[in-house]
Amino acid sequence: MCICPRVALKLVSLLLMLILMIFCATDMAISYENIEKSESKVTLLLILSISVSLFLSVALLFGFYAGFRNKYVLLQVLVFVLVAFSLSKLILWIIAGNLVQQLNATGLVIHMWFQLSIVTSMVLIVFVTLYCLRLQDDV
Repeated sequence: MCICPRVALKLVSLLLMLILMIFCATDMAISYENIEKSESKVTLLLILSISVSLFLSVALLFGFYAGFRNKYVLLQVLVFVLVAFSLSKLILWIIAGNLVQQLNATGLVIHMWFQLSIVTSMVLIVFVTLYCLRLQDDV
């Protein structure tokens, strides 16, 4: 199905998981700092962003184990969690862009690390899916 060798897909997936975990941790830290500067509507969005990133960080720990030990079912669950993370962050982005624009506080919710975590999660979805397909082909 895929011309990439399984080892290359495994290494890229594990590396992207580590990078995404770093981006999520940085996103959570900056969001936590911005809670003090924000109003009530923005605080709610920041807390939601922190909780979604924390949930993904825990899922990435299990995903790292699954990628390292070639656990197919756990990798499929990781893909599902990554899709849910991407969609929830995109919804937060839309809400922050429309609702919070009146308060001029969009920069508190949407920052560079927020955007990098979304993009990295979407790239990771592709590579973990290819890795799952390669695992299925090799069986």
